[in-house]
Amino acid sequence: GNINIGSNFNKFYFQGGYSYLHRDSYKMSNDFKPRAHENGGERENSYRTDQKINLKLGWTPNKNHEYVLGYINQQGEKGTPVYAGDDKSNSLYSKPRYWQWPNWDKETYYFLSNTKLGAKDYIKSRIYYDIFKNSLNSYDDSTYTTQTKPYAFQSWYNDYTYGGSIEYGTTIIPKNELKLAAHFKEDIHRENNLNEPVRRIEDNTINISLEDVFRINEKFILIPGIGYNARKNIVAQDYNSNSGTISDYPEAGTSTALNGQLGIFYYFKKNHKLSATASRKTRFATIKDRYSYRMGTAIPNPELKPETADNYDLTYESKFFKKLSFQTSLFYSHVTDAILSVSNIQPGKSQMQNTGSAEFMGVEMAVKYDILENILMGANYSYIERHNLTNPNVLFTDVPYTKVCSYLQYKPIKQIRIMLNAEYNSLRYSTSYGTKAPEFTVFNTMIAGQVWKYISVEAGVNNIFDKNYMLTEGYPEEGMNFFMTLRFFNYN
Repeated sequence: GNINIGSNFNKFYFQGGYSYLHRDSYKMSNDFKPRAHENGGERENSYRTDQKINLKLGWTPNKNHEYVLGYINQQGEKGTPVYAGDDKSNSLYSKPRYWQWPNWDKETYYFLSNTKLGAKDYIKSRIYYDIFKNSLNSYDDSTYTTQTKPYAFQSWYNDYTYGGSIEYGTTIIPKNELKLAAHFKEDIHRENNLNEPVRRIEDNTINISLEDVFRINEKFILIPGIGYNARKNIVAQDYNSNSGTISDYPEAGTSTALNGQLGIFYYFKKNHKLSATASRKTRFATIKDRYSYRMGTAIPNPELKPETADNYDLTYESKFFKKLSFQTSLFYSHVTDAILSVSNIQPGKSQMQNTGSAEFMGVEMAVKYDILENILMGANYSYIERHNLTNPNVLFTDVPYTKVCSYLQYKPIKQIRIMLNAEYNSLRYSTSYGTKAPEFTVFNTMIAGQVWKYISVEAGVNNIFDKNYMLTEGYPEEGMNFFMTLRFFNYN
């Protein structure tokens, strides 16, 4: 359940919310065939509890100024279901993880401001401080009661991040909307296992960017932009469990990047737009990418370099006869120093590596059609190919080649809405050496109705045909399940 409230008091306003979710487990498809560590029915160790508080206080002294203080507190706990697949090259096939997370907590403090400096200029700012803490218990077996075996442990993360950004915008130059922004972030990661000292890893990241929206005329818009990015590792400590000592990783140095973009947008008819964009984007390796042992299943790579992509996109959007909306995009990306998790570098251990050059290409389409005044249908289609040009045998993971989503909505009367939707995913690779998650199609349905001015009800069935499917090989998703939602509100 959740509740949200808000109100204005002259020049002040507040918003607040609380949500709570608890799940003992989820039910698997009846088509699932039992494995050594999962017999089907209720998914083992799939419990989850999560609660969240969100508070916001705003002050608007006049129409040109707004200031906001915010606070978010999220507390959770969860279990990790064991591997239930058939890949004997996966170390989890013979050595399953019996993991539970007693704490998965996040806390955020932030300040926002929006100030208009006259009719043509503004300044926006954001300052934040995030805290992330979790604890992980690894047990001997599926009873989740003892921790005596060598692979059993207790681990803690105690991380925090602080930073901010400032943006200045002006329309002082005719036909131009110029924006200048600067961002700074400091990430501090601290971890230790039971009876071990705490080790610390710290990065800071800066970004400075400039963008201009140049409205040449009513039909033609040009948007160029440029940005400078840098990430510096301040400290990175490693722990040797054999000697019980902490040492520093070799200095990683500073990663820098100069990125740019150019967008061209042309409205050649009232409801028809053609756009073309080209950009260079850089993804810096994260702390986890470079230094994480991933609980004994990975090898750190402190020398991991940034990944750079040159992206090109051509998009057409249109609307015909006020009933048919259509959008399609063609895209191509050439990636240098692609960052990829390479499996089995050592038996049962992976490593994040720069695997050389790669290319991504594909197409996306979306259509929405008002068949009748009370019947609406829509569909989305995407197709992507990802080729590792340098190392073709090292495969990209976790994204299907083809994905199709479609829906049909029927409103027999104004207060009732009936929805049927379907989703198809082609196969995807779950490991870099070729383990596959099979293709699947799932169907869902829902009926929603407003039973009174301030009350509505939703009910439905997900995975109607109880399909046994998975997004990652060895981790089956939920089977057929029913839901009902009751909503109370006092807004229109």
